[in-house]
Amino acid sequence: MSIIALTLSFQSCNNDSKEAKITNQAKQEAVSSKEANTYKVDTLASKITWEGGTLASKHLGTIILQSGELKLKDSKIESGSFTANMNTISTTDIPDPEKAKLLNNHLKNEDFFDVSKFPSSKFVITLVKPIESGEYNVELEGNLEVKGITKNLSVKANVKAEGDKVTLKTEKFTINRQEFNITYSNGEPQDKLIKDLLDISVDIVANKEAN
Repeated sequence: MSIIALTLSFQSCNNDSKEAKITNQAKQEAVSSKEANTYKVDTLASKITWEGGTLASKHLGTIILQSGELKLKDSKIESGSFTANMNTISTTDIPDPEKAKLLNNHLKNEDFFDVSKFPSSKFVITLVKPIESGEYNVELEGNLEVKGITKNLSVKANVKAEGDKVTLKTEKFTINRQEFNITYSNGEPQDKLIKDLLDISVDIVANKEAN
């Protein structure tokens, strides 16, 4: 099987995802109040899930977080950030280990995410907007940095505090890979075989930091 046959296409595969509102201008990081409590991200219990596919098929995968924290006051999120370890990007739906390894390595090399040069991606909250009703309880604006390119986007999420634990689960949202220079071999003809949208969802578990 050729690498193009395995290559991830950044195209939304489901119609239940929502394209994120993205602006080119990064914004100032949100500042929490002095009374806010800090919750450290549990990297073993947290993950980013991606979904995409070639013109003929789709793939699912994950990226593991390497660090992060959320700040809450009275169970309401005020600020936060998290960093993803791009060396952990992997597919989860290819049963053949060798074929999965081939795609994983392809995603990591200079053809796409170039993780030796850009080993991490980061999201920093810049604004929190409460949502009074519906499936999600906050809208988060934040600076997303991928491959050294930072853009501000908006995504809905559910943030719940229970005891010393906080969970944050985003809606499934879509970004355009071209806006972050995620192009196959820097835009060679094969890149046209790959569609531009990537479905993402984020699940975070964070534990209260001891005073």
